[in-house]
Amino acid sequence: TINSSGTLKMNGGKISGNTNTTPYSYGGGVFVDGTFTMSGGEISGNKSVQTYAGGGGVCVYSGTFTMSGGKISGNTSDSSSSIYGGGGVFVYNSGTFTMNGGEISGNTSSTNGGGVYISDGIFIKTAAGGVITGYGSDTTNGNRGVQNRGHAVYRLYGSSLNNTVSANKALDSRVSGSSGGWTE
Repeated sequence: TINSSGTLKMNGGKISGNTNTTPYSYGGGVFVDGTFTMSGGEISGNKSVQTYAGGGGVCVYSGTFTMSGGKISGNTSDSSSSIYGGGGVFVYNSGTFTMNGGEISGNTSSTNGGGVYISDGIFIKTAAGGVITGYGSDTTNGNRGVQNRGHAVYRLYGSSLNNTVSANKALDSRVSGSSGGWTE
C-alpha cells in the first residue's frame, strides 16, 4: 500500500503471491493512493478476492501510476459484482494510470477488464505505450475478462480513456502482437 503522501519506484524485483480478501479488496499486489512509478520488475501471481474486488495486480485508487517498463501478468480479480474487475490493473476513484511501456498480459478478471478496468478514473496509453494482450488475439497469454467484456481494457461510465472511447465499451486488441488495434 502507498498512502497519499507516499512514493514507490519499482525498477526491478518482483511482487508476487499476495492475496487481498478484505471486504473491499482493492489491489492484490499494490494499492496506490500516492505515487507509483514502474520502470522494471514484475507484478505477478497476486489476487484480489471479495464481492467488491478490483485490481489483482494493482489498484490505482486516487493516486497516480506510471508504467514505462516491467510486466504485470498472471494476476486475478475475483469479484461477484460486475462493476469491479481488472485482473491486471483497476483504475478507480479519480486515480490516473499512464502506460508508456511495459506489458500487461495473462491476467484474469471474473467480471470485466482482464488487463485493465477503468471505473471513475483516467487511463492514458501513449502511442508507444507497451503491450496489453487481448484474449481474442492470444488465448494462451492474453488477458481475459470472464464475462467477455474488455479482455484487454474495459471502460465504465465516468471514466476516461485518452478521451477517445465512449462509455460502457469493451475494448480488445484484435491484432496479434499489437500494442493497440483496439475495437469497440
